[in-house]
Amino acid sequence: MIHEAPASLPLALLLIFGAAKLMAEICERVKQPGIIGEILAGVILGPSLLNWVQPNQVIAALAEMGAMFLLFRVGLEVKASELFRLGRTALLVALLGVVFPFLVGVVIFRLHGYDVAASLFVGAAMVATSVGITAQVLASRGLLAKPASRVILAAAVIDDVLGLIVLTFVSSFAAQRVNILGLVFTAGLAAGFTFVIARF
Repeated sequence: MIHEAPASLPLALLLIFGAAKLMAEICERVKQPGIIGEILAGVILGPSLLNWVQPNQVIAALAEMGAMFLLFRVGLEVKASELFRLGRTALLVALLGVVFPFLVGVVIFRLHGYDVAASLFVGAAMVATSVGITAQVLASRGLLAKPASRVILAAAVIDDVLGLIVLTFVSSFAAQRVNILGLVFTAGLAAGFTFVIARF
C-alpha cells in the first residue's frame, strides 16, 4: 500500500501514469476509447480494488488540473456558442437524460426498501454526467465536428445545470427544509453563467 508520505508520491504518480497508459493502450487495441482504460486503471489501483494508491490532497489537485486541461483542450475545438444554436433538440435530449435516470434510480431503490431520501440521492447521482469524458470519447473517434456530437455535448452541458438544481433540491429535502428561493437562485445563477459563457 502507498501512503501519503512525500517519498511515496513519485512512486504513486509512476503507478498512476503507467497503469493509465497501459490500460488506455489495451482499450484502444480492442477498439474502445482510451479514456475508459484510464478510468479502469484508477479503479484498479485505488481503494476499490488493490488499494495501492490512496487519495490525498496532491493527487486530488493533480486530478483537478488534469480535468481542467481536458476541458480546455475540448474548448479549443468546440465553440460553446455553436453548441447552444442547437437549442430545442439539445434541451429535449438533456431533459430526457435527467428525468429518465432520476426516476429509474428512485424507483429501483424504493423497490429495494430504501427510504425516500436515500432513493432521491441515488436518483440525483444517476443524473450526473461528465462533459470532459463525453468530449474525450467523441474526440478519440474523430466525431466532434458531427452534428450529433454537438447535440450530445450541448445536452451534457445542460445536464450539468439541471443536475445541480436536482442535487440542491434533494439536499434540501433530506434536510427537511426545501428552500424555494434558494432553488430559484441556484437555477438562475447556473443558467446565467452558462448563457454568458456561451455568448463568447
